[in-house]
Amino acid sequence: LEELHNRSEDLFFRMLLSDVKNMMPLIYTPTVGKACLDYSKIWNRPRGVFLNKHMKSRIKNVLDNVPNEEVDVIVVTDGSRILGLGDLGANGMGIPVGKLSLYVAAAGIDPSKTLPITLDLGTNNEELLKDDLYIGARHERLSAEEFTEFTDEFVKAVGQRWPSNTPLIQWEDFSTENAFFLLERHRKAAQSFNDDIQGTGSVILAGLLAGLRLNIIEQKERTGLEGGAADASASEVSASLVDQRVVFLGAGSAAVGVADMMVLCGAL
Repeated sequence: LEELHNRSEDLFFRMLLSDVKNMMPLIYTPTVGKACLDYSKIWNRPRGVFLNKHMKSRIKNVLDNVPNEEVDVIVVTDGSRILGLGDLGANGMGIPVGKLSLYVAAAGIDPSKTLPITLDLGTNNEELLKDDLYIGARHERLSAEEFTEFTDEFVKAVGQRWPSNTPLIQWEDFSTENAFFLLERHRKAAQSFNDDIQGTGSVILAGLLAGLRLNIIEQKERTGLEGGAADASASEVSASLVDQRVVFLGAGSAAVGVADMMVLCGAL
């Protein structure tokens, strides 16, 4: 599929749109995880932009070489926490590429106005550092201070490169601590969001609220309540989110994002 993508983007997306349901598992999860594990081995043509530590202080110059005069969405990762597979470094580029393909198929975004980016800032995966075929930077990850300086410059450079219509920046598959850090640091200064935290949180919250509404319907069917009595019962059940007991398996960015969204909804 990616070879077709390279040969004819029009034909690739035409095929994707012709059968979105069956194509989505091939374009993204679960197939994209396997693709990322083998990314350096199957990589034969660059797609997207790789930014490494040697580009610091000239990220804007690098982005000036991107031919897209208009970019609506950037999906960026540093490959530090790819799905449930851990630190895959530069091999994580499969995630931004796949996610943007979904945006084209599901949201109708112009593919020429999307840009996948990987911040190739090293990896702590010893197997990758020893792999002769690994396409990424062969050093351990930057310190927290260096990481902050680099990402600050990156966000600023994006705004400078596309000043009239600053792209949406989606932070994707960063380590938990950096995911929350980047979101909080840049959410007011740049048009950005984190799908793992906010996207997952929104979807799970929607499912929970839908489940509570389903409880109302089932209660009405069981009791046969009608009119005002039914409305009173429905109101009581729909307001019970704060009374739910929820167990989270793990405390990654997705789980914490779901918890934050539930707390926010309950507080409202």
